[in-house]
Amino acid sequence: MNSLSQRHLSILKQLRKDQTNVTIQNLIEMFNGIVSCLNAMQNRVDIFRVLSSICNDLSSVNTLKLFDNVDLMKHEFFLIIGRIFEMLLTKARYVLMTKEEEECFHEISYLITNLCLYKNKPVKCFYTADNELLKMNDLNQLDDQISYQKIFLMETLFKKLSLIINNDLSVNDYHSYHVKYKALGRLIRLCTKLNDINCHILIDPVLNCLRSNFYLDSYQTLDLCPTILTPKQLFFIHDCPEFIRLRGQKRQDEISNLLCKLFIKYFVQIFEQHLSKLAYDEDIFNLAKIQAISWHVEFLNHFALTPKLRVHYITGMNEHICDMIVTKVEQYELATNVQIWLSIVL
Repeated sequence: MNSLSQRHLSILKQLRKDQTNVTIQNLIEMFNGIVSCLNAMQNRVDIFRVLSSICNDLSSVNTLKLFDNVDLMKHEFFLIIGRIFEMLLTKARYVLMTKEEEECFHEISYLITNLCLYKNKPVKCFYTADNELLKMNDLNQLDDQISYQKIFLMETLFKKLSLIINNDLSVNDYHSYHVKYKALGRLIRLCTKLNDINCHILIDPVLNCLRSNFYLDSYQTLDLCPTILTPKQLFFIHDCPEFIRLRGQKRQDEISNLLCKLFIKYFVQIFEQHLSKLAYDEDIFNLAKIQAISWHVEFLNHFALTPKLRVHYITGMNEHICDMIVTKVEQYELATNVQIWLSIVL
């Protein structure tokens, strides 16, 4: 194990340089050694620790262009971390994970995100429709393409991800820095950025998160975390709305009708809670709070693009929302602070 670690670290040290003499064959040999080591391990805790360390090291490498290689993509190492990540997704839904499992869950999600976003060159696919490995002599007969997102972001992963979001994060409350908010928020952001994946199964679970009490609670706790957003706040305030805004377009009318009145009501409460402090207190320099409120306004603007729902922005509440905004602006003399706001945001 020590010799493997030394060779592993030596190759990573070379990869971090602007110019490196590391070859694809060097990487394949390194992954061969890692897989052999993992297969020989009997202790699950040791396996999680080794995988966490390796994924963390690989995620920190800046020069990953060597990973855009079909032979490397086919390596068993990536199949192993994909299977383990799905296993941890399932376990996270039902029982508490150990410290080692949580760390592995976090580090694998980070590596998967980096590979899918930044090292995702399409090459010929080595999978059948049933996700079975093909023989090398069958490889050239395929017209499909492979990428890291096709290796990791399979239908089975989306099903497990949808279940844990729908049956866990939308109903259960965890501490603000829980690994679930970190890892699953990272995956939601990944799905939001990638255009050619079929992640429609996630829409309804994410909608349930937005309709839960946790969305508004995240704004109500902004005062408790004045400088940065916690992973929990980021998940509910940014990740879920952004996913719906960019990936729910085919269901925009339905989604807008479902959320519009609720989010206008939320806006009144958010406006009431934070406006005076943003107008007068030192919190005006709190970019995290200003950014969080701007995300809510952006989401409201998304609903306003649905013609049938624009009426809710003029009528339908206890008072017209436009009148309410004017009243609050006059009450707090916000006009005198517009230049300061613009200088901060812009």
